[in-house]
Amino acid sequence: MKVSLKLLTVLCAIIYFVCLLIPDMMVINLDKEKEAEVFMPNISEQKSEEKGFYRLMCEESGEIIKVSERDFLISTISLEMSPLSPTEALKAQAVAARSFYRHKAASSKNADYSFTYNKSMPYIYATIDYFKEKWGDDFEDYYILAEKAVDDTENQVLTYENEVACCSFFAMSDGVTESAEEVWDLSYPYLIPVASPYDSLSPYFERITDLSPKEVKEILLNNWQEEKFDFSLPYDKWFTEIKYNTSSAVKSINMLGFSVTGREFRTAFNLRSTTFDVNFDGENFIFKTKGYGHGVGMSQTGASYMAESGSSYKEILSHYYPGTTLIKLS
Repeated sequence: MKVSLKLLTVLCAIIYFVCLLIPDMMVINLDKEKEAEVFMPNISEQKSEEKGFYRLMCEESGEIIKVSERDFLISTISLEMSPLSPTEALKAQAVAARSFYRHKAASSKNADYSFTYNKSMPYIYATIDYFKEKWGDDFEDYYILAEKAVDDTENQVLTYENEVACCSFFAMSDGVTESAEEVWDLSYPYLIPVASPYDSLSPYFERITDLSPKEVKEILLNNWQEEKFDFSLPYDKWFTEIKYNTSSAVKSINMLGFSVTGREFRTAFNLRSTTFDVNFDGENFIFKTKGYGHGVGMSQTGASYMAESGSSYKEILSHYYPGTTLIKLS
């Protein structure tokens, strides 16, 4: 009887401690499950020591470097926006960039590196030395502003249906952002056209470029060498049948008998956006563009104007990425 009582006591003690431990174990597992699902969908393929870092390959040398996400974000938002932009706009940019690059890294199939960067013409990452040279005596003040935007939004990302959202961004819209489906043939329910009227207040909203018929002909032949152009057509008939999408951007344009997309045309003629028109004034072709960039996601110009008007970074993000949820990961 004594033995049975002793065994019963031991069993009760075991059950007691197991009951204490199970809730903690459940929390830890749920956190890991959430992290695997939200932070990195392919986390099982990632080395644990790589979390919080990106591997970047230099386009010039092929060298691969390891950069902390924090340093990467400070760098990339400094390349994307002026550190003197409104604080809430910088914070919105920090969250958007964190979300965008986590999304891209998670979907990357390259095992050696996540992204490429260019030392001579940085567009995604640059070292501190680059910014010291660029900003000169203002380096410390500017760096602190970019650093604060990243730290104040630490581990905050936008999600959609429990996955980190692909929060693309660009310089300036034509007044309405574009759909990812229209631009990239990719369907993201939160990358849809939204109004961005403040963009038109920018002194850089419109750009006019003049090109002579000879310059236009050279561009056409350099980009579509295999096509047959009828250059005998009158100049005012060279570009016709311009079709626009729901955001007023050019969807397609007929060039001397065949049609190309607005994106192809923009790339060939190095235009600032796909919201453009082209006319012949009797001597030159006049290209008039509105906005700057691909047009999908958050307009950095619009975000700055919203911040100046009193909007918080959360309101800015909610406006440009409708249907997403802002969360802070542990």
